[in-house]
Amino acid sequence: MNIDADGLICVPENVAYQAEFLPLLSAVWARFEQYTADLVHSVYVYGSVSRGTAVPKHSDLNLTVLLTNVPQLEDYSRLEQIRQQLEVDYPIVIKVDFDVGSLKQMMSPEVDIAWRYWLKHHCRCLYGPDLTIDILPFRPSEMLALAVNGDYHQVLVNYAEKIEACEARALSKKCGAKLPARLFVRQRYCARKRMQAGHRVWMSMLNAFRLSFLKRQMRCNTSLCMPKGQ
Repeated sequence: MNIDADGLICVPENVAYQAEFLPLLSAVWARFEQYTADLVHSVYVYGSVSRGTAVPKHSDLNLTVLLTNVPQLEDYSRLEQIRQQLEVDYPIVIKVDFDVGSLKQMMSPEVDIAWRYWLKHHCRCLYGPDLTIDILPFRPSEMLALAVNGDYHQVLVNYAEKIEACEARALSKKCGAKLPARLFVRQRYCARKRMQAGHRVWMSMLNAFRLSFLKRQMRCNTSLCMPKGQ
């Protein structure tokens, strides 16, 4: 994810979903329609499945689920039943995750911009009215970085606790091993723009950060090797 010619953070491309995952995505749509039509406003897919880069039997299915009202305990129970059954019926993914919010929270004037940013720049609508249509793209800014990365300290604390507990999974991608690095580098990039007018970048994939850093390092090394006066 980078910025476009107008300085706006790019939105997800509408790439075709991989054929291997179409039955699962169809089942998600059908089950929400059948069992939770009175409860769910819209469902969005994000992650490798939405980007068309998922690996069968190795990737997760990540869904953002927006409910019509603030969820109650029984609502979570209904959603959990659907989630568990999808995992059983479709082993093409190793896990199905739901991130649950509500339309009321989303439409509130006081809502944190992180929710709108998340939907606009990471999610693709799979079921229900698409709220991303009415959300304007964001520009990279320190305010946005702080809103999106507001839990950075807690992420590091949780990660340190996992390492101290010698949990092997703490070092895996599934436990968010790359998340602290992404948050840190993104925030540093946004801070750097204050020192260099016109320099703005916003990336969500750690490999993109790595390539950008290597290119910049090569330019620095080249400039240091040039004879003085050139």
